[in-house]
Formats: sequence, structure tokens, C-alpha cells
Amino acid sequence: MQRSIKVRVTLLLAILVFLTVQFIPYAVTQYGFPKIQSSYLVPVSIDPTRHDQEIISPDLAGLDWPPRESDLRVFQAESPEVFSSLPSGYLADYRSFCWHDNANENQLLCLPQVYLAGFPKCGTSELYRKLTRHHLIQSVGKEPQWWTKWRIYAKKEQRISFDSYIKSFRPETVKRGTVVIDGSPTLSWRQSDWKKRFPELDNPPYYYQDIIHRVTPAAKVLMIVRNPTERMWSDYLAFTDMKRASVEMFDDLVHRQVGLFNDCLSRRDVRSCCDDPSVALRVSAEVVLPIGVYICFVRDWKEKFGDQLMVLRLEDYMKDQIAVLNDIFKFLDIPQLNRTFMETTILHVQEKPANTRKEEAVSIGDMLPSTRKALDDFYRPYNQALSRYLNDSRFSYT
Repeated sequence: MQRSIKVRVTLLLAILVFLTVQFIPYAVTQYGFPKIQSSYLVPVSIDPTRHDQEIISPDLAGLDWPPRESDLRVFQAESPEVFSSLPSGYLADYRSFCWHDNANENQLLCLPQVYLAGFPKCGTSELYRKLTRHHLIQSVGKEPQWWTKWRIYAKKEQRISFDSYIKSFRPETVKRGTVVIDGSPTLSWRQSDWKKRFPELDNPPYYYQDIIHRVTPAAKVLMIVRNPTERMWSDYLAFTDMKRASVEMFDDLVHRQVGLFNDCLSRRDVRSCCDDPSVALRVSAEVVLPIGVYICFVRDWKEKFGDQLMVLRLEDYMKDQIAVLNDIFKFLDIPQLNRTFMETTILHVQEKPANTRKEEAVSIGDMLPSTRKALDDFYRPYNQALSRYLNDSRFSYT
């Protein structure tokens, strides 16, 4: 009798362990990420306590990961109203991509001409605020995040229609020379929901640069980057509860993320590792290492948009905002502005930059030297690859 009870208890415990292991990763993906991550999330082959693990430096000289092809049929099945709503051509006398609603000829509809597509904690909010002070750039709220979030990623009752997205740009106020801008930085990198919807696939079925190019092939794209080591530290301080944040916690999360990425590289190409949410988000949603592997994302957008893509550095912007802003205005084919006007009307030199580090985060100080070294070593080959790809040594961050 006692033996029978022991067998049953053992069997019950085994079932509970199995269900826990199966359910937790699903719950993390479906309902958010726990504040304190557990060691079970780190592969057995990676020792999270070791801080001397080899940093894999793949040969990126040829950027030879396989080209990614988007299956637009998958996107169309998810969001059929996008292609069905669009006209056969846009109004030629409007700078942005506008057309008259079929149901109401008096209703003007518009899509953005410009996408500020990346990256988080690289100054996109600051840049958007300054750009939209130009009289020809329309401000309607920085981050619609429709393509990457509210279209499909949110719960059904929270999703926003394509029609609502279009009308969020207040098309009734758009003038012929006005530039409409979508400032959602998630466009460049956020593929984190695809694995939940397509678990049988090894890579996302489509990429947002392909969708945007299909919808508005003449659009222009801005990407702003910064030293990826600093970006990751800033990201951590911005999205971590300051009551539990510490340099030691960041150090631990970084080394575990590096271990996961290295493990992925032993089996797959760089681009696949950048896309895989089990690599990007498995250790912590607060420390997303692949976002700083800019070459993964810049290359894909550059191959699709060519000279219609402009890649900037936050460091250059902070050094001379007027020069960088005028470079952007020139890129967008809108009038550049003189320095005096920029200083008094656009810059407001006494104004605090947008989304700067919160006060309690400043008291934490800087990351540990061991953390900085691990991040610098990890990102170095990717920075060098980006520098070679753009033929610009500034992006090597050396």
C-alpha cells in the first residue's frame, strides 16, 4: 500500500515538473517577463557563473548569412485590409503618400513618408522632438507601433485597425508639402512575437522592411545608433525597477546573455540569432543583447531601401545637433535652416533632452569594468562589420 502511494506521489511530482517546464516559457511569452529570472532559462551547456567564457567573433567580412525572403502571403492573411485599402497610386502633388478614400472623396488618407526606425535608447525620442519642429514635418505622436505591436501582437480586443493607424496621422491637416513621420523604433528590430505565432518556422515569415517597401517603396528611413555597450546599459537603467537594479545584477544578466548568443552562434547564423526570441529575451527583457548587433538590421533595411536609408550616430548628434539636423533635412529634401533660427526655434538650448536617465539611476553609477569589457568584446566584430558595410569608420566605435 505504502509503495503504491509513493509511486503515485512520484508520478504526480514528475507530471508537475513537466508541466512547469512547458508552461513557464509560454507564460513568459504570452503574459510578459518575470522581474527575477531563474537559472533554468540558461542552457545546460552555458555556465552562468563563469565570466571568462570565450567571446565568439564570427567572420563577418563577407556578411554571408543567407538572404531572407518575406512571404507576403502570410502578412496578407494576418492583415488583409492593408493591401486592399491602398490605392493603385498615391497623389502626385503630395509629399507624403496620400490618396482619397473610395467611400468618401472628401476624406484624405495618408501614410508616412519617413520612418524613424531605430534603435531604442539611441535618442529617437530626442531626434523626433527636434525634427517635428520643422514647419514641414508633421507631429502626431512619436510611436504608433502599429506594424510591430498593435496590428497583431496585442490581445485581440486591444488591436488597432489599419484605418485607425492611417487616421492617427490626422490626414485632414496634411498639406501638400508636409512630411508625415512614423517614429516607431521597434520597426527595425522587433520580431519578438513571430515565434509564438509560427512555432514551426526557423525564421520569421516576413520582415517589416519588406512590408514597408511594398506599401510605400519611395519612403525614406532614418536609423540612429549609439555605442551598443552604452545603449544596453541605458536600456537596463530605463526599464528595470530601481529598487532592485544594481551593477552586479546587470553584470550577471550580461554574461548570461553573451553565453546564450554564443551558444546560438555555434548552431546558426548571426541573423537567425538576432531574430530568435529565445536568445533575445530568454534571460531578461531588460537586457536584450541582439538589439546592439546593428549590422543584422541595418543591412536588411539598406538592401531594401538603398540610398533612401540614412544611418546616424547619437554621438554625432549630441556633438553638433544643428549640423546633423540639417543633414537630415537635406536627406528628406526639405529646406535646411540657418543656425540662428535653429538655436532659437528648434533647439531651445535650455531644454532637457528627451528620455534622459532618471535621477535614481544616476546614483547607481557606471557598470562594472568586467561588464564593460564583456560587452565591448562581444560587440566589437559587429561594430567593425557595420563600419565596413557603411564604409564609415565612425561606426566601429574603437
